[in-house]
Amino acid sequence: MGPLIVQIAAGARSRTRCRPDLTSARYSSTLQSMNDWERFSQYFDKSNNDFLKILKELYPQLTAADLKLCAYLRLNLSTKAIADLLNLSIRGVESSRYRLRKKLSLANDISLFDFLATIGNTVQTGPGSGQLQH
Repeated sequence: MGPLIVQIAAGARSRTRCRPDLTSARYSSTLQSMNDWERFSQYFDKSNNDFLKILKELYPQLTAADLKLCAYLRLNLSTKAIADLLNLSIRGVESSRYRLRKKLSLANDISLFDFLATIGNTVQTGPGSGQLQH
């Protein structure tokens, strides 16, 4: 019986070696999505007057997930499209929007889309004047 147990153990070890390591696959996928987001945010900032950079400076409490949501809202994507991009349910996106409104201290009568559309659209009225005009 001894050699049979050794053969079974050897077979079990060989099967585990053939099985793909799910942890490293998830880690690789996470790294890829992080790289995709960094690349997207760079291009997005270039084409949207440093929107994400300004938003982060004005509201440092915003998380990376909040910034992603803001970028997608700025693009005027539907809740369903945002849910697909963030791998959330539609209800999850609605909850995220609600929490974002609270972090931004927005009143109920102010549209989140309209508020985000104004960020990054400011211009200096004169060199070194320190005044901003919308």
